[in-house]
Amino acid sequence: MKNTSILVISLLLSFNSYASVKCGTERVKGVQIKKSGEILYTSTDGVRRLASVPNSPSGSFTLEILLKAVEKKYLVQSAFPDGYDCKSSNNKIPAEWIYMQDPMS
Repeated sequence: MKNTSILVISLLLSFNSYASVKCGTERVKGVQIKKSGEILYTSTDGVRRLASVPNSPSGSFTLEILLKAVEKKYLVQSAFPDGYDCKSSNNKIPAEWIYMQDPMS
């Protein structure tokens, strides 16, 4: 019984750690890099999101993706921690991942 309880609790915790909210695809209108190192972007809908925090191992790649998305007018999709509201401009919670795609393919 004890082993079963531990297994159930472990499964619940692991499901919560991988839960994320995937926001819809959007065009990036602008990219901002703050003095602190935060990378933010604004969609053509006016929604502002935090893409990366200072000293993030993926920060330079995130910046590169966002700049290319602006230049080529590619679509971007991002995911955030569980409970994130994709309809609001939340620039306090960083993206877990960002995906860029060519809208023509």
